[in-house]
Amino acid sequence: MDALSGFLGLGLLALAGPAGQPADEARCAALTQAPIVNGRITSARPVTPEDGFETGLAFPSKLPLPRRLCRVAMTLSPVTGSTIRAELWLPMDSGWNGKLLAAGNGGFGGSLSDPMLTMRAAVARGYAAVGNDMGHDAADPTWFARDTAVTDFAWRADHASTAAAKTILATYYGAAARLTYFHGCSSGGREALAAATRFPADYDGVIAGAPPADYSGLLLAAAWTQQQLARPGAMLDEADLQLLGKARLAACDAKDGQSDGIIADPRRCRFEPRALACRPGQSSGCLTPAKLKAARAIYRGPPGLAGTPTGAEATPDGWAAWIVGPNARHRYFLQGTIGGMMLRDPAWRIADFDLVRDAPKVRATFRANGVDAPPADLSAFRRRGGRLILYHGWADAGVNPLGSIRWRDAVAQRMGRRAADETLALFMVPGLGHCAGGVGPHHLDMLGALELWREAGQAPSEVLGTRFSGSPLAAAMELPAGRKISARPVCRYPAVARWDGRGDPDQAEHYRCRR
Repeated sequence: MDALSGFLGLGLLALAGPAGQPADEARCAALTQAPIVNGRITSARPVTPEDGFETGLAFPSKLPLPRRLCRVAMTLSPVTGSTIRAELWLPMDSGWNGKLLAAGNGGFGGSLSDPMLTMRAAVARGYAAVGNDMGHDAADPTWFARDTAVTDFAWRADHASTAAAKTILATYYGAAARLTYFHGCSSGGREALAAATRFPADYDGVIAGAPPADYSGLLLAAAWTQQQLARPGAMLDEADLQLLGKARLAACDAKDGQSDGIIADPRRCRFEPRALACRPGQSSGCLTPAKLKAARAIYRGPPGLAGTPTGAEATPDGWAAWIVGPNARHRYFLQGTIGGMMLRDPAWRIADFDLVRDAPKVRATFRANGVDAPPADLSAFRRRGGRLILYHGWADAGVNPLGSIRWRDAVAQRMGRRAADETLALFMVPGLGHCAGGVGPHHLDMLGALELWREAGQAPSEVLGTRFSGSPLAAAMELPAGRKISARPVCRYPAVARWDGRGDPDQAEHYRCRR
C-alpha cells in the first residue's frame, strides 16, 4: 500500500469517530496517525476562530482565525540533516473551496510568522493553506553555515511542504486539490520565482511580490552603498532624508500630470541633488559635500549595477529603515549572507568588502546554492497552463524595483514576447513600499486577479489598488483597516494609470491605463 492509499484509508476509517465526536473532528485527529514521506505529523487538532494563532509579532501578538480549521503541524526531513517545520490549515464544516495555497516567508525566515499571515487571508476565502519556516530556527545563527539549511531556505522547504500538504489534504477531504497556488512577497517573492521555474508542476499559479530575483546583485549593491555611507561625514540623517524626499517629490511628482504626492514612474524624472548643496556659511537645510556625494552614489549605484530609482527617501519604511544608519536592514542581511552563507565568518565586516575582488565570488556562491533565482524561463510552467503575477512597489527601498522589470524582460527574451505575455503579468505599483506601506495604494487583490486569469481565462490588464486609513499590514491580511481613503487602478506594465483631470482623483473610475 503506498502512502496516499494508506492515508485515504485512515481518513475513511476516521469518518465514524468516537461516539458523539463530529466526523470532521475525527478525521482531523486521525491525521496524527498518518504516515508522510520524509516526515511526520506532530499534531492535528480542530481550532475555532476564537482560538486564533500567535503571530510572532509585537503587535498584533495574536489574531483570530476566520473559520474553524483542522490545524496540522509537521516536521519534514527530505534529506539527512534537514528539519523543516510546516503547518497546513484545512477549512472544516464544508468550507473548503477545493484549492490549496502555499505561502512564502520573509527575510531569512526561521519561523512561521510571515507565512501564517498569508495563510490566514487564504483560509478566509476557503483555501487550504500551507507554510513553513524555511528549514531553520531564527534563533540559531549557525544555520547560515550549514549547506543543508541554506538549500532548504533557497527552495527545498517550499517544495517539500507543498508535496506533504497535497497528500495530507487528499486524505482529509477524500479528494485532491483541483488547483494549487503560491503567494509570497520579498523573500517569498524570490521563493515564488523559484517555484515557477524550478518546480513548474507544483503550482498552477504563482504570485511573486517584490522578489530579489538577482539576490547576489542586491547584495553587491547594498555592500557598496554601505561603504559610501561609511565615509567620514557621509551618513545621511532624518533631516537629510526629508530634504531629499521633498526635493525629489517637487521635481518628479507632476511628471504623470497629477500632483498627488506619488511618483508614478521614477524613471521619467531626472533628479539632481546637487541643488541641495550647502552654500558658503550654510549649516542647515542643505547637504554637505560628503553627504551630497553619498546621496548621488545611492541614486547612481555601483559600477555595472542599477542605482536606487525610488521615491522612498522619506517615506515610511523607506531609506531610514533599509539603507541609512547603523541598524539599516541591508546591513543585517549582508552580515547573514556574505558573512554567514558565503564566507562562514561571523566576524566579517562590511568594511572588508571589495566590489571588484568579491563580486565574482558572490555571484558564483549564490547561483550555486540556489538563493539566486534560476534562469528566467517559464516554458515548462506555461506548458502546464501556469500563470504568474509579478508585482513590485516603485517606492521599495529594500529590493530594487528595476530588478522585477529586468526579470520580466529576461523571460520575454528567452520565450518570446507573446508567449511571455500569455504566462507572466507585471504590475509596478506607484508609491508602494516593500510589500506594504508607502504613500500609494497598499491593498491589491492579486489572488483574485490570478484566479480570474487561471480559472476563467481573463488576463489582468489592471488591478484595483486601495489605500486605507489604518494599518497597511491589516489591509494585506484582510483585517479591518479603517476607512477607504482612495482607490485607483494599478496597470499591467508598461501601462500607467492616467487621471482624467476632472473627476475626484481618489476614485478609480477617473483613471485609465495608458502607455
